Amino acid sequence: MKTIFVFALSIACFSGSGQTAGIYKKLKTDSAMTYTATFQIKKCDKIILRYYKKMSDSRDGVTTKSKEITDKVILQKILLLLKQLPDKGDMMIKMGDVPILEVLMTIDKGETVYFTFYDKMIKAPDTSFYSGTAPAEEKKLFDLLTSILNK
Repeated sequence: MKTIFVFALSIACFSGSGQTAGIYKKLKTDSAMTYTATFQIKKCDKIILRYYKKMSDSRDGVTTKSKEITDKVILQKILLLLKQLPDKGDMMIKMGDVPILEVLMTIDKGETVYFTFYDKMIKAPDTSFYSGTAPAEEKKLFDLLTSILNK
């Protein structure tokens, strides 16, 4: 029997584009966030990483770790890796009460978009995952973000 442990990463971007497509999610300390409609995000001024030991902690607002990133070089590395990922996956996965890392990216005017990693697998904008051989950028992005969080 294969057990899947999930580590989730949500990225939220404040965008001046006016684009509001996606799913709205209200967090206790944030304005409404929209699940990203694309990984083609052009600019980001700040990223906030928030790790939760389990998904229900996110709902309850119990943050285990958090980190803010404003370094322009690191922000560009993150955006470059993100842009190389396809916007569509080809499989669906049902998750349990698993760890989550949310990443909120501030861009301009307060609009927020985000995405999520589950067990090192990114949830694509179409809300599916990549099956088979995942893009190398998926692992690189996950590793970069978790290394920053753990510094």
